[in-house]
Amino acid sequence: RIDNRIEALNDSSIYSILQEKADELFDQMNLIIRNNPDEKALHRIRIMLKELIYTLSIIKKGKGKSKLEKSALTYLEYLQQVLGDWHDLKVLFDNVNCINVKSSSLLKVIEFDKEVKRIVVLHELKKIDGMCLYT
Repeated sequence: RIDNRIEALNDSSIYSILQEKADELFDQMNLIIRNNPDEKALHRIRIMLKELIYTLSIIKKGKGKSKLEKSALTYLEYLQQVLGDWHDLKVLFDNVNCINVKSSSLLKVIEFDKEVKRIVVLHELKKIDGMCLYT
């Protein structure tokens, strides 16, 4: 049924649907960001950001002239990397904490780095408020 639905759509319909999906994801992310996200919310933003980038990449690769703002996609990809760096530190902290409680000095270093990265992430996330995805 999904294949039939996709085949029934013309190119402009597909791109309209993708742009609506991108706009919805972008708006949801901005709403979460405005509410001072905790670690769980940052992870949710990371997942949403990946989906947004994939959707925008499909739009960009589509036939015809893309209305996608290239600098927006570049910035979102950078933001995904920053969030990924933070998430890696979070996972490392959680794993070291479970494995060896005696490594308190190592935990402190990882926790400090994770907190610094979280501050950077929050600062960078605020920059997407008001960003235009399309020209």
